[in-house]
Amino acid sequence: MTGDPEPASIQPNESNNLMSMFATNAPSKENNNNLNQQDQLAALPPPPPKKKSQSKKKSKRDPSISGVFNLFGNEDEQIPSPAAPKMVEQRKEQTIITLNDLSQQKRDFAEQADHLEQKIELEENRTTDLESMIERIQREIQELRESKIQLIRSTEMEMRNMRTLMSDPDSFLR
Repeated sequence: MTGDPEPASIQPNESNNLMSMFATNAPSKENNNNLNQQDQLAALPPPPPKKKSQSKKKSKRDPSISGVFNLFGNEDEQIPSPAAPKMVEQRKEQTIITLNDLSQQKRDFAEQADHLEQKIELEENRTTDLESMIERIQREIQELRESKIQLIRSTEMEMRNMRTLMSDPDSFLR
């Protein structure tokens, strides 16, 4: 390998064009190839303009995140669509409708809360009335128990008196 001469196609060529890269060393075909290649190059569209080299800051971000941002392009490259004002207007209308709906729901909930508070107040009043009624009934029950006990005692006294009279009829006549 050290003694192998370099091929002619690898050696630098004096002309710095595309044809020189594909040119062969055969002298008879060189003129024909140059003409054919010039025709082909003339038929091709012009190459795209090179982008201006901007001063890019090297950031120490994670390359996966930088790659995601590159997918979406720059904001300068984005073309505003003619439907954008309509979309903004629709969003405003939707926001207004949503706010109106939320306000209506808030009023409904406030009314419902007032109604429930009134119900709670009525039930509390009813509960206090029922509790006072329970206390009154318990007092009556206690009074009835006491009166029954007194009636039982008085009945018992009367029964004793009757027994004594029946057992000794002469004692009654005295």
